Amino acid sequence: MSYSVDQELCTGCGTCIELCPAEAIESNGGVAVIDDCLCILCGACQVNCPQSAVLYDGNLYQPDASSPGVGSGETPPSC
Repeated sequence: MSYSVDQELCTGCGTCIELCPAEAIESNGGVAVIDDCLCILCGACQVNCPQSAVLYDGNLYQPDASSPGVGSGETPPSC
């Protein structure tokens, strides 16, 4: 389970970068890129993206606390 950024929808506004508590997002070529090794799966990027460019396992929905990856104790990928 992971978050990713749709490179065509991302405008590079930087909202997700500013709000990421794990500092797992950086700008690359004017678009956001999420580092799966640093991401803590909190969902702040997806909830706050004004372009809805952040995807969770390829989906545009925000999983709730009962979903794997968000509040479930799922461990981010080890790198």
